[in-house]
Amino acid sequence: MLAILMLGVPCHAFKMGDGTDYKALRDDAEATWRKPELDSDVIRFGDPIHEDMTFASIAMAMKRPDQMQCRASTMAVNEFLAKPDNPLLSHSMCCHKGARSRVCNYLESRGELKPFADTAPPLISGVRWNDDPCHMTHQSASRLSWGIWMLGVNYMRFNNVNYASHYHEKQFLHAMASAGRTEKDMAPDPAKQTRARILMWAEMALRVANGSVSAQDKLGKLRDQLPSAARPYFDLSFGNYRNRTVGMLFSGVDNPDPAQLRQLALGALLHTVQDSFSSSHVERVNDPKQSEFVPLIAGKGDIRRFLIYRGQDATEHGRADRRPADLEGSEPGDLHPVALGAQLLSCVAAAQSGADTLGSAMEVMMRTFRLADESVNLPSGPGRYARGRHGAGGGQ
Repeated sequence: MLAILMLGVPCHAFKMGDGTDYKALRDDAEATWRKPELDSDVIRFGDPIHEDMTFASIAMAMKRPDQMQCRASTMAVNEFLAKPDNPLLSHSMCCHKGARSRVCNYLESRGELKPFADTAPPLISGVRWNDDPCHMTHQSASRLSWGIWMLGVNYMRFNNVNYASHYHEKQFLHAMASAGRTEKDMAPDPAKQTRARILMWAEMALRVANGSVSAQDKLGKLRDQLPSAARPYFDLSFGNYRNRTVGMLFSGVDNPDPAQLRQLALGALLHTVQDSFSSSHVERVNDPKQSEFVPLIAGKGDIRRFLIYRGQDATEHGRADRRPADLEGSEPGDLHPVALGAQLLSCVAAAQSGADTLGSAMEVMMRTFRLADESVNLPSGPGRYARGRHGAGGGQ
């Protein structure tokens, strides 16, 4: 989730950034997919790590298509990433009729509940979706409510249900253990259940990204396409949304541009993969020794256990979410978020021409979230980032 400099909100995950940070970033391998200038009024979050990882994955998929598990040409990747004709977003997933609040009423009074044009590339709006599922940061009046919801202060009363990814039942979207909202179901999921939720989410997102699910399909219909073993995890995570459309979940609009929707869904899944390499989200085998200022991600192995944000020290958590020293330089076969993102992008791009790549994409996800010991179902916890574990200014 983020270390948000402008609002001072202590949250968790690699940071998001805004479009003004992209001027110095490289173009893709063939210089054919350009990063357009984004709305300069978009709130600044600091170091755009998720976005940089995503752009690096695009470059790898385009430069080295013959080394991808799913063979998709540079042209096919470009076609998948093509700018939609009319990409629209709205805040409706947070402010629909059944979820009204003073914040939503205020936004309605300003006319900010109407759909609006997305000025970012949809894949980038997608990679931000896990932190901002109702696209509240795109407009000035809605940003403050986003900050309040993200803070989690009195979250049992004030936190919007769609921001439960930061504290409750949707933490799996950030590769962390989910937990309920009440004392009865407060205990976080252990490792096997967290992995099962993530793989359920992966198949959901991939079916949307490869175009086999339409924007106007109800989420309940998407649930029925999942393997039977995954459906209980859908019910735990998205059960209240069965009658909402797939388009509404990702864009806030019931019938978004199909190309936009596919990119949003893939971007959201890439965020989950990227977060799984933050040491304050997931404990992996061979976790490289890191200084308190420069995290490392290369060389990590399978998963020992998933952590939970509740009980973690926000400052210590954030240190592990800083820009990794080895963000660049991975190879296509590496267990590395850039390489894995390239593999997933190639699979959904190949699917646009009718290839059945869902199984191959799920193999990438199962490798990403493979447990080091399937016989051990380790409980989650705050790990070495627990509050009180470190002294003032202490390291990891």
